[in-house]
Amino acid sequence: MDPGVRRNRKSSSNFCKYCKRKGHSEDGCFKKKESQDKSFCTENRGPNRLAEMKGLESSNVETTVTRERPAEFLIDSAATTHICIQKDWFSNLKQIYPTEVLVGERDSSAKAVGIGDIKFTILDFKGKVEINLKNVLYVPKMRRNLICGAQIDIVGNYIEWGRDKMIIYNSRKEYMFSVNRVDKPYIVYGYPTKYEAKFKEVALISNWKLDFVHRRFCHVNILLIQSMSKNNSVKGIEHLSKSKVENCVNCKIAKSTRSSLKKNYTYRRTTQRCLDRVHCDLWGPAPVTSMGGNRFFVYY
Repeated sequence: MDPGVRRNRKSSSNFCKYCKRKGHSEDGCFKKKESQDKSFCTENRGPNRLAEMKGLESSNVETTVTRERPAEFLIDSAATTHICIQKDWFSNLKQIYPTEVLVGERDSSAKAVGIGDIKFTILDFKGKVEINLKNVLYVPKMRRNLICGAQIDIVGNYIEWGRDKMIIYNSRKEYMFSVNRVDKPYIVYGYPTKYEAKFKEVALISNWKLDFVHRRFCHVNILLIQSMSKNNSVKGIEHLSKSKVENCVNCKIAKSTRSSLKKNYTYRRTTQRCLDRVHCDLWGPAPVTSMGGNRFFVYY
């Protein structure tokens, strides 16, 4: 068969009716696929997509508010403004033209789409402290909420640094709240004031008593727990109530020792009748259970 005739048959049979070109069929046309992808993206930006996003926002709001752990803000000394990623936290959010906000490196940026105020309640170890953050940018693409460290100083407050802790004083040099360093960032824990009713059952470990943490940590030494709290070795126990641990019965039983036997116990009878004194020992738990399902054994 003549090669030229073969090429003519292939080109005549494979003709795309969409782009009016030879060499491929309509099913394999790249221009048709590109137009379909563009139309699909345009349809998703329509009212159905908007309704879906609204439903997603409402579900996120409910999840954010009813979660069992408190919300958090990072205090960033290098930030130039407050930033929040939660839309429902704002008390008066205004939509603005998308503005790029530099994040970290020069080439990294995120778009701010709104600005407003946030009333935030800080859970300090001395009690609850309400602060009002002004001109907070709403940047949904950010990873964390940020409080501008410079803004704290601009409004007239005082900041004291030292010993892995940041202490904030007002203009009259009265104590407001303190922020502990968690790894490298300084994190403020609390919740939006507008959702105070839903955060009533939030249990911060800062309100826990020392004896409660002692039991939760399997009766670890008290001095060790205080050292971990002071050095921020364990996240969440930065603040502990200044309560004393009373006599722990479990610790006393676990640390009990047997009374020593006298040297002449074999020569002198110390009992009057049988079974007045019984020497026993408890062994276990065994790595393999017995046929009766037991893992502990008592020896007499």
